[in-house]
Amino acid sequence: MKPVISVIFTAGSGVETCRAKLAGQTFKEYEIIEADRFAGLERAHGEYILFVDGSEVYPENMLEKLHDAAEQSGADMVISNCELIDSDGGKTFGRGVHFEWVHGGKQVFNWKDCRGRIMNVVRPLVGNKLYRKQFIIDAGLGIAGCDSEAIYSAIGAVAAEKIAYISNLTFSRNVVPESEAEKLPDVPKTVDCVTEHVKGMADRTDLWNAVMYFAIRQYVDNYEKYCRELDSAERIEFYEKAHSVFNSEIFDGLTEKGLNDDKLFRKYSIIKKHDSSELKKLKTRRIIVSLTSYPARIAGIAQMLESIYSQTRKADKIVLWLAEEQFPNRDDDLPDDLRKLQFEDKLEVRWCDDLKPHKKYFYALQEFTDDVVVTIDDDLQYPPYMLENLYMSYLQYPEAVSAVRTHWMVISDKGQLIPYRYWMKETVACLYRPKMQLFATGGAGTLYPPGIYDDKWFDKDKMVEMCLWADDIWLKLIEIMSGVPVVAAMPCEDLRYLPGSQEIGLYHKNVDADQNDVQLQKIEEWLKPEYGDNALANKILEYDGEPVEDALIRVCECHEKERRELRNEIGRNSRQLKKRIEENERAYREKSEINAKLQRTYKEKSEINAKLQQTYKEKADRGIRIKELEKEKSDLQAKLGELQAEKADIQKKLEQLQAENVVLQKQRSIWYKIKK
Repeated sequence: MKPVISVIFTAGSGVETCRAKLAGQTFKEYEIIEADRFAGLERAHGEYILFVDGSEVYPENMLEKLHDAAEQSGADMVISNCELIDSDGGKTFGRGVHFEWVHGGKQVFNWKDCRGRIMNVVRPLVGNKLYRKQFIIDAGLGIAGCDSEAIYSAIGAVAAEKIAYISNLTFSRNVVPESEAEKLPDVPKTVDCVTEHVKGMADRTDLWNAVMYFAIRQYVDNYEKYCRELDSAERIEFYEKAHSVFNSEIFDGLTEKGLNDDKLFRKYSIIKKHDSSELKKLKTRRIIVSLTSYPARIAGIAQMLESIYSQTRKADKIVLWLAEEQFPNRDDDLPDDLRKLQFEDKLEVRWCDDLKPHKKYFYALQEFTDDVVVTIDDDLQYPPYMLENLYMSYLQYPEAVSAVRTHWMVISDKGQLIPYRYWMKETVACLYRPKMQLFATGGAGTLYPPGIYDDKWFDKDKMVEMCLWADDIWLKLIEIMSGVPVVAAMPCEDLRYLPGSQEIGLYHKNVDADQNDVQLQKIEEWLKPEYGDNALANKILEYDGEPVEDALIRVCECHEKERRELRNEIGRNSRQLKKRIEENERAYREKSEINAKLQRTYKEKSEINAKLQQTYKEKADRGIRIKELEKEKSDLQAKLGELQAEKADIQKKLEQLQAENVVLQKQRSIWYKIKK
């Protein structure tokens, strides 16, 4: 009988194990072919193709469900989920499809339902996809060289008229980590193959964003997995290839909006901008986290620092600057938890003059001139990806200040800065783009690249005279006069303050009492003799160009506030949704495990019942045999009785013969005597 499914075993060895694993399938109309993909397709007789490598552990209805879904939907590809098992036995649930990218959540879809990411919507896992054989041939996949799972998944997703996703079908797969030596050379080949394939398609224009997304993902993901340290010729060669490809015509016209993935676009931009030697130089810079505090807040520092120790990108050094006059006994005035951090080399405490909030940057920027300095406040708890986002922004714009929280400095149509309270607060209007008109608030997390400020601006006396309580304003003065723009490195989230810390914060002094404007005016007066009226606004406009109309700014500010509130609400909902999805996935895994246990239990029960039936049959057979043996025993006992009776008769005759023999002996003896 002609097979319906051709299972092509590509591992090269262990095919008998594969046969054993598939032996229990409820669907029996399959063949197993041991060959690579190209040769296997030539030998395949089935209407459908399933590639395996022996690492799969399928439920017994796997082939049946894949086949039924293909027949019912008419799909060219049918995809299941997969539970990945690592070498330590750890399990990770993996959807076969990035279902969240499919428009409308369709179970049967094609590229038009997921235009920008269609080449990445199908996870490239061996063993979770059933292909229609004729589709593989028509799509141009059945040729030598197109043999990787990534190529099949990407081109298959683009070319398929229908892709069916079975969300309730999961198998297990033992993960064998790919080696760097095998994977890195394979990436350019995969990208080139997919790119050339799409160039020949009628819908190539509509699909080009998907091509760029696929290529960027391939290079960026493998760079991050294998090449973060550019410390070998192979890794440098791979990075330079990515740098070259990202600067090729393939990516002409690519925008952040077109890619629709802010974080990925930034990673792409970093590789595109820097060759390997430039990036290596940037990455040699240490990250120095610098902060200050005072007696009223010193008790909360250890709690605040927990969020810094938990960052996804770790700091190389954390320095706490304290005024000696506020802590006359130095370390003896510090809480025990801070001294413990010092003892563990997690924190360095430095003693200095009391420059109020300026302490957190003033000394660090002058001492750590070859490193990046990140300033933080002593009253905030930071999201775990804060340092990572700032560092990524630094790699993208190494000559700009990168900040978590930024305000838009509004300039009127007369070329004047309007009062601080009317600036656009916590704006994301220019996210990831360097702008002189952006105002960084240092405490929320701000990164300062090395060597960007002229020493002349570190005038302690002038700073104390004009701007003692507003460190952010003095730093903005330095940035404007040094031609250093600011980048909003991440969307500004609702910042979490330590309980009670805001009761004595600088915000009330500088904002509520308009002291920021007073200090800005002092700076303008100081600059006026050399730079003229409105020196700060003029310098900003020299860098950024003409200001936005005042009325438009007001509208934007209102919209910005609404967007921020909406974004925060969306963020909260997204976190709740993510939590529910994780709970559902966990429940699904638990349900799957329970179902698997039930299936095993049912199977064991069936086996036990079969054994019981066999036992009952054997018992019945034994009963019949026992009766037969008992009859035989009875017959034998009767026969034995007869034999014993015969034995007694024979014994009696023997005794008679013996008596007769004695008489004969006597007669013979008498006869001999008479004869003699």
